[in-house]
Amino acid sequence: MRLDSLGEDRLLELIINGFTEGIPGSPLSKYDDAVAIPVGDLWILVKIDGTSAATSKYPWQSWESFGFRTAASAVSDIIAKGGRPLVVMASIGVPKQWEVESLRAIVKGISDLAKLIGAIYCGGDLNSSGSSEVWLDVTVAGKARKLIPNTSLRLGEVAYVSNCLGISSIPYIVYSKKLDYSAWGDVLSKAMYPHPPLKFLDIIRRYSVTASTDISDGLRSLLRILKLGGVGLKVKELPLCSEVIEFMRETRTSVDEIIRYMGEEMVIFFTSRDEIEECYELGVISEGAGIIIDGKLITEGGWDNFRGFLGGSM
Repeated sequence: MRLDSLGEDRLLELIINGFTEGIPGSPLSKYDDAVAIPVGDLWILVKIDGTSAATSKYPWQSWESFGFRTAASAVSDIIAKGGRPLVVMASIGVPKQWEVESLRAIVKGISDLAKLIGAIYCGGDLNSSGSSEVWLDVTVAGKARKLIPNTSLRLGEVAYVSNCLGISSIPYIVYSKKLDYSAWGDVLSKAMYPHPPLKFLDIIRRYSVTASTDISDGLRSLLRILKLGGVGLKVKELPLCSEVIEFMRETRTSVDEIIRYMGEEMVIFFTSRDEIEECYELGVISEGAGIIIDGKLITEGGWDNFRGFLGGSM
């Protein structure tokens, strides 16, 4: 059976249930954003995330931003569990005929991201890809005193996101519709250099947070934890960024397209019974399954590494 006939979530289930083990005593499940290892009165968090240029790098995107954005994705998962990133490492595969400047640009992007969040870039591994392919895997380690699992969703709690949504949809829409990317340079740059959601660490210090996850795979990230928790999400209002609203107006892009093509948001979704004004209220955890937006039940969406962008409603 081919991988693309199953999809990423089903493949992860096969791997996780068949081969992986949970860390004894950790409140994080095997399906959570990162692995947590107890060390004294602290938790050491570890996460690896990667991609290939063939599937993730846009024609206008620099190699520097390719490194930055890939590293940001791994960092966001550590933050989502309540961890402060400490160390960033990378395994890079490039063709033998590549230019040194391009390799240095990838490394600079990773290093710049590490400096931005107060972490240390400690090198890693360099490989010849043996073809024209370029791939990058980034590992991040961090520490936390308290962990926030993604499975402890409770009915009636308010769902928040740490930032406005939709920026990540714009690059794909510009690319797929063959729009003039130079007209949207500022917002594309913002998408290529996403700022890690460090303010979430201040939120969990000041408020009670029940569950959290990074939504770097868009709706797929949300739908996964809702399914694990056996609950649904009723969206009160979709907090789209002002740049996204302007883009929609200028390009006649629908809300459905923005929702479907959300991918590397680097935004934390979390639940709480507290009123948190510093973040955007998304909706309420409810009975049922899936996500209800404007009366529509969405059961599939976001980015799947083997099936591409998903989308569907009932």
